[in-house]
Amino acid sequence: MADEMQTLLDEVKEFRDWKTKQSLQEQGFIVFEKQEGLWRVRNRPRPSVSSGISSSLDEWCFVHDDGTKAFEETFDTAGPFYEGLASVSLEGAAFHITHGGYRAYTESFDMAGPFSEGVAPVIKNLLGDPQESYHIKRDGTPAYTERYELVDGFSEGLAPAKLRSAEFHITYAGKPAYVRRFQKVSKFRDGAAHAELNGQIMLINHDGELIQVLGNVPSGTRCGDYWRYDPIE
Repeated sequence: MADEMQTLLDEVKEFRDWKTKQSLQEQGFIVFEKQEGLWRVRNRPRPSVSSGISSSLDEWCFVHDDGTKAFEETFDTAGPFYEGLASVSLEGAAFHITHGGYRAYTESFDMAGPFSEGVAPVIKNLLGDPQESYHIKRDGTPAYTERYELVDGFSEGLAPAKLRSAEFHITYAGKPAYVRRFQKVSKFRDGAAHAELNGQIMLINHDGELIQVLGNVPSGTRCGDYWRYDPIE
């Protein structure tokens, strides 16, 4: 009975969100997901009265179910809210904001990802050498002293990291979780992560040990670009 009621409640919520999304679209928004009670939307570019050409200067913002803005601030880009904060960018600076639209800290980055397990991945010196990537805490300060070429979000206590063209996982302390190195790794889910090595895709555990070889990397695909974020089926 409990499972049936939960399924019914989920279906009702899904229908209400679908109707709300339709309403927001009718108000002129390009609608993305609803996260932590707020819809992430983008204003549709409006054609110029004189030329009829659409402006590319559209704005991202957050709205309630009725289409009213959660706060007046708008951004050049915006990600959904996770753990009470959302990553946004404005005039080339990336940072996180609160549900009230306020900056969560004073620091700015070249890129900022969503919070997960209390920290978020960021990039400094994006077009420079060396590029620095690491995780920050909610106050914008580094979570550890190590710097990498690229890091991803944490899952199950570990995060993908890249250094000297090799990928592996790091701990909350910013240290490698194991000695082995791969060409690509994904986030963990249910105790396993995808890894790519010598043309093969495999599953590894938290210690970097092989669980199962899944097969060869399909020819002509950019496997590392998509399975980094995809859940393991």
